[in-house]
Amino acid sequence: MKRIFLLFLVLAFLRISIYAQHSFPPTHWCNTTEGWKTKGCRALYGMKFEEKEKVIAIPHRGSWGLPGVPENCMTAIDSAYTQGYMFVEVDVILTADKKLFLCHDQQTNRMTSLPPTFSADGNLFDNGTFVRNLSWFSPTLNKVPDIQAVNYPSFPAINTAHYKDRFNNITNYLTNTFEDVCDYMKSHDIIVALDIKTGSMKDLVTKKEYLEAISVALRIAEEKNVLSKLILKPGSSGQVTVDEIQAYLEPRQQWDTFRNRINVILINIVGGSFPMATDKKYLDAWYNLPSLIAVEQIYKKASDPLLTPNPNFGNKSIVQYTKDRGFRTGVFHPIPTNIYGAPGGRGNYFNPNNYGEIQDLRGNLEFLFSLPQNSAPGIIVTDRPDVDRSFLKLFNLESKYTLRTNDF
Repeated sequence: MKRIFLLFLVLAFLRISIYAQHSFPPTHWCNTTEGWKTKGCRALYGMKFEEKEKVIAIPHRGSWGLPGVPENCMTAIDSAYTQGYMFVEVDVILTADKKLFLCHDQQTNRMTSLPPTFSADGNLFDNGTFVRNLSWFSPTLNKVPDIQAVNYPSFPAINTAHYKDRFNNITNYLTNTFEDVCDYMKSHDIIVALDIKTGSMKDLVTKKEYLEAISVALRIAEEKNVLSKLILKPGSSGQVTVDEIQAYLEPRQQWDTFRNRINVILINIVGGSFPMATDKKYLDAWYNLPSLIAVEQIYKKASDPLLTPNPNFGNKSIVQYTKDRGFRTGVFHPIPTNIYGAPGGRGNYFNPNNYGEIQDLRGNLEFLFSLPQNSAPGIIVTDRPDVDRSFLKLFNLESKYTLRTNDF
């Protein structure tokens, strides 16, 4: 009996050790006294555990609505910070020389001063549009086709390019890398969500590129000592399993870093590139990951399989199942800049009452918040956070964790 009692004490101690005093994984910096003093750690805790009925607004690609402020660059990140945001999201693409370049598009001429390449569709077989063929430090010789499908003799090095604003004006801001982001995180209390972009993940070469980008991001963040301020967002370019990430990172001694020392928000979408979006085994593997803090369940209409009862999930919707597992859910919300639905920016999804038919309802906040409470999002990743915050404040939905300048 005494041995059983001692065993019970040991197991209880181990359980307490797994999630230390602030409920983060064992080696996470936010479990330390120093870490817990920061706004960032308290905001991560709040995202995972508190105010689930409220909504955290996160600037998508930084804050970049004004003329002269490009998306996905350090200026957009600094603009979000200056406005008081606690979280910000940016995209990166891995270059041929293993730099993580701040950019969303494989076709770089929309966002930068780089010349146009053959196609803007980012198709798997259109290698001329893939950033993985371009170098950060040196020109790419005779490999990049122009819009007539004739190779440029010399395509410029990415680091010589300047970003464009959303009005297609070339700015004075040179292109940035993930190292620049990490240096900024070191001196600013901000959490950066990193969305890694590739081509179709159905291709094994592309999937390996995606896994390598995760490895590179972890190495840089560890070297810069900002792992706890980093959120990785697997799932937007295509699905990757926990087992695939573990198999890639373990030989590189990075699996514990991914599992315990950073933060993860899974993106889950139903569609052709996302065959496991409703697969319980796939989702449960992610939900059992200690570093997972939230899930973006991106749905576009009320009949989306993520919102409808599913017998494999106890006849609950997958969104409700996710919430019942204790995770805040989020959604990407693309909107234009005026109330009439004129695109003006990236999206043309906004549809106020009586302004015509729309197919993708995720652009309509009235739709998102007319859903039952067990389906409404707790995070909005948005191109126009100021517009969305006006809506959220009007209905007392905004979480205090949206702004670093709040008291928490």
